[in-house]
Amino acid sequence: MKRSGQMAVLWLALCAGTAWAQPAPADAGAATATPAAVKYLSGGAGDEERSQLMVQWPQYPLLIVFSAAGGAYAVADSVRITNTQGAVLLEVPQAGPLLMVNLPPGEYRLQARVGDAAPQERNVRLDTQPQRLDWRI
Repeated sequence: MKRSGQMAVLWLALCAGTAWAQPAPADAGAATATPAAVKYLSGGAGDEERSQLMVQWPQYPLLIVFSAAGGAYAVADSVRITNTQGAVLLEVPQAGPLLMVNLPPGEYRLQARVGDAAPQERNVRLDTQPQRLDWRI
């Protein structure tokens, strides 16, 4: 009786361990979706990563390239995108230096924050062709 109890405990531990050790989904980290289902990609710190991201640009109607005053690539502390009614569609912490966003055609307000400086804002109108916005922050 004691042996069967030990076997039951061992079997339960084995089952629980395999449930916790499941592999991550194949597309984990490939793209990020917000609760509003706005997909985006952010990154590009190195040449190789930038090249890999740029291959995907045609799938994202908006590409924002952040740079510093001297022209070097930069990262915004946060980026917020709202629609014309002011509803927040996307908020991305630590965005860039490349930020690709999948939004439908329309008009949007972009806001980028860097450090303690006042947020910078831009308006963008998207149509059916991918658009690039070079933004010095």
